[in-house]
Parts: sequence; structure tokens; C-alpha cells
Amino acid sequence: MSDQVYDIEFNRVSVRYGDTLALQDVSFAVEPGSFWGIIGPNGAGKSTLIKALFGLIPVDSGTIRIMGEDIAESKQYRQRIGYVPQHNTLKRDFPLQVREVVSSGLYGKLGLFRRMKPTHWKAVERALEKTQLTHLGGRLVSDLSGGEFQRVLIARALVTEPQILILDEPTTALDVEAAESLYEWINQIQAEYGATVILISHDIGVVSMYVDAVACLNKKLVAHGKPNEVITEGTMEDMYGCGSVLFHHGEVPHMVVKKPHEGHH
Repeated sequence: MSDQVYDIEFNRVSVRYGDTLALQDVSFAVEPGSFWGIIGPNGAGKSTLIKALFGLIPVDSGTIRIMGEDIAESKQYRQRIGYVPQHNTLKRDFPLQVREVVSSGLYGKLGLFRRMKPTHWKAVERALEKTQLTHLGGRLVSDLSGGEFQRVLIARALVTEPQILILDEPTTALDVEAAESLYEWINQIQAEYGATVILISHDIGVVSMYVDAVACLNKKLVAHGKPNEVITEGTMEDMYGCGSVLFHHGEVPHMVVKKPHEGHH
């Protein structure tokens, strides 16, 4: 790897759970302000990669750097990352207003028992404005659609104005139309904030429409680069371990898994 400082840099990272190899010799570097998608089958190591990035699990070998800082030497880098997990613990039927939910993104900086000051509420309003959610600020989250609720969770992650935003399967609970609308919105928000965005997803087609680069993961890094160069039938076969056919609807690739030949086991 070069001397350039990347927002995220994995250098030959391997992770084990006991005798099970979860990540094998993974190397890639994410330039500041770029939009990356990370795709792969279930059990490919996507969640392990995120846990390793946050220092929640030890790496067996290799190094991870965030903005040039080795995460093994400091945890300060976490304050520069916004994260929206796949499974959110916030219950939508809890009587909270949207701006209250967004303000909870500041608790990590404030501490649980420190009061919000006017400057903090200004940060909340700024996040609502930048994410085009000002009109929802006073609404109860229980009154929101699934897509609106997901946008609020992303605004909460952005309230600290992080340099990196990580979204783990943000469209899991959404229908196709709501998912595409959310991706369009994320694209706009990324341009507004200038943040580096890492999108973890299983949706090959939609991801390829919006990201600058894609990493194909199945314990090891199968391929990474521009979507039109990486998302090929050969790469999909290497990643999923089965034959596939890619067809395009407009510019969006879709994958169909080939049926195994008769007598093939």
C-alpha cells in the first residue's frame, strides 16, 4: 500500500473465531469521500469486518487503520464514525419525537447524564436540515413509514458530523420502491456531507447503481473495484460458489443462480 492516508485501510487482515477462519488476508483501502459497497453471501464475514473495524474483536493478523491511525493503538477514531446497525434496538412504538431520536446520537459525546445544551440542539436541527427531515422533527417515530424511520436513524448517526458513515443492510425491512428511494436519498446526503460511506448489502443490482467501488467478500476478498469491472459472472461464481447468469435491466445488473446439472452433487 502507498503512503497516501486513506479513511479506511485493511492490510492483510485475518480474523478467527476459535478454529474457524472468518476473514482471510483481506486488504483494501477506501479513499476519503468515496462511496463503497461491500457485498457477499450470508456468513461471508461482512459483520466480522465491521466488528474488527470498531475494535470489538481482535484480529489474528494484519492491521486496520482509520484515517492513518492504527486502531490497535487508539480508540479515538470511533468518534469519527457514524454507524447504523442492521438490527436497531429502538422500538418504533416508543413515544419519542424524531428530533429526540436524532439527539440520542450525541449521547456518546455527552455522556448519559449530561444535559443537552443549546449548541447541541443546534447540531440536531442542522442534521435534520442536511438530511431533509426538518419537516418531520416534531413527529412521533411511531407515525413514520419504514423508509422515514430508516432516514431518522441515519440522521442520528450523522448528528456528530462523522467523517465515515457505515450502513449495515439499511433496506432490509423495506419494499423495493422504498429501498430505491432510500438509496437515492443516501446518495444525496453523501454529497451534502462529503463523508465516506460504506454500505453493507446483499443487493448487488441496486448497490452497483450508486457506489463508486464495490468489494466482493467471502471470507477473503474475492474482488474489488468499480462495479462495472467487478460484478461479473466469474466474480459472482467465485463469491457464491455456484454458477450464475447476470442480466441487465437498464444499467442495473441482476443475478440468477444456475440450476445444477442433473446427476451433479
